[in-house]
Amino acid sequence: MKKEQINSISDSELLRKMKKGDTDAFSILYHRHAPRLLNFVTGLLKDDTAAEDVVQNIFVKLWTVRGQLDSSKSLTNWLFVCARNESYNVLKSAWHSAVDKDVVPLVETSDVEESVSFHEVQERLSGLVSNMPDRRKEIWRMSREQHLSNAEIARRLGISVRTVDKHLSLALSDIRRGFN
Repeated sequence: MKKEQINSISDSELLRKMKKGDTDAFSILYHRHAPRLLNFVTGLLKDDTAAEDVVQNIFVKLWTVRGQLDSSKSLTNWLFVCARNESYNVLKSAWHSAVDKDVVPLVETSDVEESVSFHEVQERLSGLVSNMPDRRKEIWRMSREQHLSNAEIARRLGISVRTVDKHLSLALSDIRRGFN
């Protein structure tokens, strides 16, 4: 098929074909949308490799759920919403991983001295948290002790997710300063 013919086929038509298992239609959709998605995700993640993984995951998901997609709705919107959500999940996972490593170091409790050191760190952390402003302390505890997601915290407190993110970021800064 010539490039002009490929470009004249709408996403809706390609999606209908893909629902029937047409891998050529899927390939056309991939080549049509992957470059823009990759630029978008790279801008969010600032990591080329992670962005490529996210885009690949989105197209795997597209193929997997192809039968449930409504071909009358915008595929481009669906792809970019998936890209935003996947990117957010990657960032959130990286953030939680960094927090776990930065705040409380992993300590082997094989002897009494190390065990005491771990408890001292825990006590110091507890003291730092108790000295935080009330809202920041509340959000930190909901996140770390109750294991609520940022979205759930925002919903319960009637604030935005960005506000929750900011409070947690400030809490981490307070803790890092307290351990230095």
